[in-house]
Amino acid sequence: MRAVVTMTGTDLYQILTALAVLLVAPIAAVISYQHVLALAIRYGQPAVAVYLLPVSIDGLVAVSSLVMLRAAWPATSATAWHTAGQVRCCPAGQPWRSW
Repeated sequence: MRAVVTMTGTDLYQILTALAVLLVAPIAAVISYQHVLALAIRYGQPAVAVYLLPVSIDGLVAVSSLVMLRAAWPATSATAWHTAGQVRCCPAGQPWRSW
């Protein structure tokens, strides 16, 4: 017996979104890298900085985007994040304080 797989509108939307990201992201990365590289050269940055500056800027943007995406997931438990923050940030016995 064969299983019938039906694609919902949400599934199609997710597939199209992933394809769009996979198409646009590499183009944007190359253009961004070249732009920051040209600026670093123009303003006389050292050779190491010229090549690492674009990576650090784009890397920070990518990591920040992933953090925001992770925070937006419905399965993310605020309690888990607060507990992790307490373990690392708060003295023993002190309540969690939001900054």
